[in-house]
Amino acid sequence: MAQAGTQVTSSLLNTHEADILKDWLQRLKADGALQSGRIREGELQSHCADFLRLLRQALQAGAADAEAPAFAPVRALLDEISAS
Repeated sequence: MAQAGTQVTSSLLNTHEADILKDWLQRLKADGALQSGRIREGELQSHCADFLRLLRQALQAGAADAEAPAFAPVRALLDEISAS
């Protein structure tokens, strides 16, 4: 069951990644993500795009567990974002 959900989510990300990114960025900006000045718009866009790409890749590898090796790049990106 988890494998089917992983495949569906991966397929949806693959098909709609640009739309998801656009909507996500619009919502983040509307919620004030850029107001503090701690992150520039280009950096925010880059982080979000990287996250979606890495998530899609992990799901395409069949990983459903965030602790799986395929999710290591996702975790590393989140660590990097958290540290900045």
